[in-house]
Amino acid sequence: TAIIHVPPLRDRVEDISPLACRFLEEFSGTHDKEVTAIAPEVLSLFQGYHWPGNIRELKNTINYAVAMASDDTITIGDLPSRVTGQHATMLPARGRREETARHLVAATLSECQWNKKRAAEVLGVSRKTLYAKIERYGITR
Repeated sequence: TAIIHVPPLRDRVEDISPLACRFLEEFSGTHDKEVTAIAPEVLSLFQGYHWPGNIRELKNTINYAVAMASDDTITIGDLPSRVTGQHATMLPARGRREETARHLVAATLSECQWNKKRAAEVLGVSRKTLYAKIERYGITR
């Protein structure tokens, strides 16, 4: 059995843009939104980010950004703070973050016709975590 070493995403910056665009296509369809582009400053930020979660983190970041986008282009304001490097004092109030998370989980469940396995995959979390979020946020069908 041969061992194949795949370097982390942070060491393959040339792969970031095509992967991000692929995930944008996927999640635009999943969220049924016309988000068709990623702003150049976002791609630049992505290339400088250390991606501790590798490709899965990039995928989850694009999923989040598409859900948050209010226009056809993902901008810095659509990204999660862990990627933009915002300090805690710059984040929205806890209640706002909770409502955003609740909305994202509920919308994903709806788009997946309440197939929890698929919704968990789309959100990049385990089914156990998804069930906990459904209970925590009081989401019902």
